[in-house]
Amino acid sequence: DAAVDIDFRAVTAGSIEFSVTVPADATAGFIPAIPWPQVNTGNNWTMDVSGSDVSNTTVNVAALFIRNV
Repeated sequence: DAAVDIDFRAVTAGSIEFSVTVPADATAGFIPAIPWPQVNTGNNWTMDVSGSDVSNTTVNVAALFIRNV
């Protein structure tokens, strides 16, 4: 019934890299002009859902990652 904010972090419990607001019953996307660098190499990306009431809320995240060699 309400929008959900998703905070993306480059490491568990780290600083927020960027946020995306997803409207209720809708989809949202984020496409940076260049690939978003992970400054904390060797760590995992995490997503935290926040909002006034996110109980019983399902959020699916799909992402494409690249690896520089």
